[in-house]
Amino acid sequence: MLRGLRSSTFYAGLAGLALGGLMVGSSWGTRFFIPGSGPSAMAFPMVVGWCALAVGILLTGRSLLGLDRSEPPSWPGRAGGLRLLGLIVSLLAYVALLDRLGFLLANLFLGLAVLPQLGRYRWWVVVGLSVAVAVLATLIFRTLLGVSLPRGPLSDLPLGGL
Repeated sequence: MLRGLRSSTFYAGLAGLALGGLMVGSSWGTRFFIPGSGPSAMAFPMVVGWCALAVGILLTGRSLLGLDRSEPPSWPGRAGGLRLLGLIVSLLAYVALLDRLGFLLANLFLGLAVLPQLGRYRWWVVVGLSVAVAVLATLIFRTLLGVSLPRGPLSDLPLGGL
């Protein structure tokens, strides 16, 4: 049992349980299906949340029952810990600024903040990938999927909100 608490599968299962519980809890009480309109906006988070909960239960149970043969996780050194902290701070800043900056700008700044932490890329690769991902994500969610996204200060400019 103690070996199961030190396995990376156990921690992945806990993450699945936390994420799934958060998603299911956030969408709980909303209508899953609207007659005449189809699935509601909360249908997708509800389904993904239940799937994450199921995977979390399976991984955690597998680890606690001793069925997992993975090695204990190796914790990052100082440089890896700082990169991990930088990623967490970047994601928190993204969530905090999403409504103010809008989806397009928030995704652009997230890419500019995260890509250098993930590897050593030339500056033009970081800028190019950040712009491409921000524009493509905005076009896919807004145009193809019809999701209403935060517009931000660029929405009044030509192509500003895409």
